[in-house]
Amino acid sequence: MKVVMFAAALIAACMAGHAAAQDHCPKALYDKAEPVSEGLKTWPKLYAFYKTYGACAHDGGDIAEGVSDQIAKLLAYDWADVGTVSKPLQTDRGFRQFVVDFIDSTWDWDDATPARKNAAQHCPAGLGVFCKAVVARIDYVNAHPGG
Repeated sequence: MKVVMFAAALIAACMAGHAAAQDHCPKALYDKAEPVSEGLKTWPKLYAFYKTYGACAHDGGDIAEGVSDQIAKLLAYDWADVGTVSKPLQTDRGFRQFVVDFIDSTWDWDDATPARKNAAQHCPAGLGVFCKAVVARIDYVNAHPGG
């Protein structure tokens, strides 16, 4: 029962963070963010993008889809390097929520299985909150496709 309540609280917190993070992105910043969003091949690049263009990712369209795809790939296939952003994932709640927010129905769900396995079975020390949120979000989106 505690696990179910914890997962529900994590999902609610992530949804609230998503809504709060939807700041408007000025067109000039959006235009700069779009090409950068396609090159988020490392965890440090993702964090730098979040710090500079995070609000633009929540404006939808190509940027949101690109960020979501890159996060899926990082969680599934570059998990060994998640420690390169361990400190921000521990201390920057907004960044944690940013990553979790982009676990969504636009994913190629072939990425979801290894991403979930990584977070559930190979969570680095100090990243328990993040890993539990990733697992809970993947399970939620998988159970509610398109919703």
